[in-house]
Amino acid sequence: MDKNMKIIISIIIIAILSMVLYYSFVYSKSESYMITNEIRKLERVLKDEDEEIDTILKNIVDKKTMTSLNEFTNGYNRNGALDREYIFPDERYYHVHDYYLYEVLKTDLIPMFYTDENYNIYYFSGERK
Repeated sequence: MDKNMKIIISIIIIAILSMVLYYSFVYSKSESYMITNEIRKLERVLKDEDEEIDTILKNIVDKKTMTSLNEFTNGYNRNGALDREYIFPDERYYHVHDYYLYEVLKTDLIPMFYTDENYNIYYFSGERK
């Protein structure tokens, strides 16, 4: 191979790597945006339908479970991301009912929404790291 051919191949490889990095960055931003929108939609529903809160929420989840979920998954809150080092306070957490998410909210996300007693919402994507 001559010198010009090596330069052309190097440029092509760099261009391909640049495109892959760019699209992976754009995809991660769009996923965070979609999750943030779903959480905002769920927050509106929770605030508007107080009388149905028992049907929307189920299973009291303890601090230890929430902390372990945070350690083993990519979690997103209403701001778009939940820090893996986040320490959950000692209060009750509730799992949002799966049926409610699928039939009422019609979300495409994996149904792992949790809310605390103040209706602060946490979403865990379920992706193991």
